[in-house]
Amino acid sequence: MIEIPLDFTSSTPLYRQIADHLRAMIQTGALEEGFRLPGTRPFALSLGISRTTVNEAYGLLASEGFIRQEGRRGAFAQCGDAPSPPSLRQGRRWDLASGTPSTDFLPLRQLGSLWRSVLQEGEKALLMPPVAGLAPLRQALVGHAATRGIPARWQDVLVTSGVQEGLALALGALGRRGVRRLWTETLTYPHLPPLVSFEGQELRLLPENPEDWEDDMGKMTPQDALYLIPSFHNPTGRTLPRSLRERLLQRASARGCWIVEDDAYGELRYGEFAVPALRALPGAERVLYLGSFSQLLFPGWRLGYALVPQELHGAFFHAKLHLSGATATPSQLLTLAFLRQGLLAPALADVRKRMAHRMGTLHASLAQAFPQIPLEMPQGGVFLWLATPGLSGREAALQARHHGVLVTPGELFSPARRPVEAVRLAVSRTSAPDLLGVGAILARAWKGLPWCTEKTSSPF
Repeated sequence: MIEIPLDFTSSTPLYRQIADHLRAMIQTGALEEGFRLPGTRPFALSLGISRTTVNEAYGLLASEGFIRQEGRRGAFAQCGDAPSPPSLRQGRRWDLASGTPSTDFLPLRQLGSLWRSVLQEGEKALLMPPVAGLAPLRQALVGHAATRGIPARWQDVLVTSGVQEGLALALGALGRRGVRRLWTETLTYPHLPPLVSFEGQELRLLPENPEDWEDDMGKMTPQDALYLIPSFHNPTGRTLPRSLRERLLQRASARGCWIVEDDAYGELRYGEFAVPALRALPGAERVLYLGSFSQLLFPGWRLGYALVPQELHGAFFHAKLHLSGATATPSQLLTLAFLRQGLLAPALADVRKRMAHRMGTLHASLAQAFPQIPLEMPQGGVFLWLATPGLSGREAALQARHHGVLVTPGELFSPARRPVEAVRLAVSRTSAPDLLGVGAILARAWKGLPWCTEKTSSPF
């Protein structure tokens, strides 16, 4: 039986309270399409109200299209706007919400040899590794960073369990060095605010236009630090130009503040050349760099790495020692074998090619469906930012979900928790042929808005 918190003292009628609660559960997906609702008699008994009240609530939801009543068979949840769209009736869904790679990107043919190489290590694979990471892997990661043009010593490399752990450790290390305020972009990685709060630091937001950041940086002190995703930004897909990167480094150096560079998607460029990482540019002595293999090819390995400035070595190591400890040995050995066998370069080349194709397909599909919406084609990564003027990201995502397309509402990326009229789309888990019809499906989902057209036909 479904429990509903009724307020018998409220001026809102009980039938409407029931309807509002059930509607929210259907809209959020807590009650899936086709879920059979309780019979009116037992439902009324469980709530301590009359059967008539439940009937009124069901009648209201039926008129709105959130449930369908089938006589003696009962009432069933449906995702509004009855009848259900063909995509949902057929069980079809397009996952454009997840940013993690799908299994079709995994170098499955090579994994067998990688596992065998780990098994050959015998008991070594079961032993606790050093907190900073296995020395051979740290040395191999220096060579890997060099492919991004980043100079580093193996002593600067600390192995982490993904970028998220690296970020948490970076904030802890900076806190030990006296950093009290962390500055970031208006839209940013959604796990950042709770991590900042956990460290007892203050989160401040930079202006929306990156060209205006320098004014705020001119007021910073050694108690300030910046967290940036300069390449293929999550969620907007934006890439900061080199000229701005150089100016930011100059400001940081002059003001004595640190920069945390999240480069989780930095290797997924679409063209032959990429904008250099901040850590690769002159004057990057105050940049703490975070890289990852989890977002490229191996989400389950949970392996990332940090290039830590010498001044922060002790604080970063202390944070890892006491907060999380060493990263799992098998993940480290697998990554080491992958690098030593020269498998990364061809795997990355394949991923870049396929991601570029997917993103180009999605961009063309959306541009055709929404010609009035400015749409920037990312230079790399997996994310595309779509404005939805006059429609909140949450509502846009909900309506898209009703039509089988999963997107992420823009509000999720706002540390200020302000309404954001945009959604983030990811191409990590949907093939290019399936992306062809996404624009048309979303046009149907958002029909009625002035910038939305239904001229595009969908193959689905």
